[in-house]
Amino acid sequence: GASFTLNGQTKIYYEKGLKQQAELLYAALSPATGFDFQISDQKKAAKNIIVLKVSKGGTPLAKTDALNKESYKLSVKNDVITIEGNSPAGVFYGTQTLLQMLPAEIYNKQLQRKTIWKIKGAEIADAPSYEWRGMMLDVARYFFGKHYVLKLIDMMAMYKMNVLHLHLTDDAGWRLEIKKYPKLTSVGAWRGEGTERTGGYYTQEDIKEIVAYATARNVDVIPEIEVPAHALASIAAYPDLCCTGEQYTVQTQHSISKEIYCVGKESTFEFLADVFKETFALFPSKYIHIGGDECPKEYW
Repeated sequence: GASFTLNGQTKIYYEKGLKQQAELLYAALSPATGFDFQISDQKKAAKNIIVLKVSKGGTPLAKTDALNKESYKLSVKNDVITIEGNSPAGVFYGTQTLLQMLPAEIYNKQLQRKTIWKIKGAEIADAPSYEWRGMMLDVARYFFGKHYVLKLIDMMAMYKMNVLHLHLTDDAGWRLEIKKYPKLTSVGAWRGEGTERTGGYYTQEDIKEIVAYATARNVDVIPEIEVPAHALASIAAYPDLCCTGEQYTVQTQHSISKEIYCVGKESTFEFLADVFKETFALFPSKYIHIGGDECPKEYW
């Protein structure tokens, strides 16, 4: 029978280490409601408050997995909403559930004047069944700009997905700026001629922004650099990477190219070491994907 209604006096309190989660919740609630919520790390006796906290141990937060760092408990009462997670990640997912308990208009970026922001009373204990909840975006065959990727990360967070696999290179395009090899993007990121020319790539600053945005939303970004096949875009930029040394162009019709990195040249491994070095510096993920699939055997 309890319920909580957001209004102009609602305050968001957060414990140490949860400022980012509080600011993201504020940013999600404010546009549609029009309320300028006060956020603070100093909790005081007050009504109509949202409290974000990390569990100090003791009673398991979620029966499904007491040790899962992404688990949380969400309590909605008349005067207070409490989101308690096993970690900041759990708190973040609790805020995502809270948003879904509000009227759907909360996802609008424009002020919704006639909506009553009421949340029904609830006691929720939740934890993920799977540690790896992934989405793969192929930006090599069809390029999606930075703002599209940021929007996708928002959608992933809403559905509590936590791994974004970026397929950055293929026969049809190279999408990651590598400063030591500028032709990878000046040549390899584009295909076609004239009005049919299409493509694009992410600068290293773009990638830093994407990774930071994702990290704040508990999404790990895993880059994929294809080896040894699906490499025509890089070979078009640097022909010596293939065994024949012939000049190729980035394909406009998707297929599996027989031209691959030449395993018989030491320079191939020097190139890849340089590429991976710059890639590692951009992506803090524990993993990197190196393809390994569909390799023709014509040359080795």
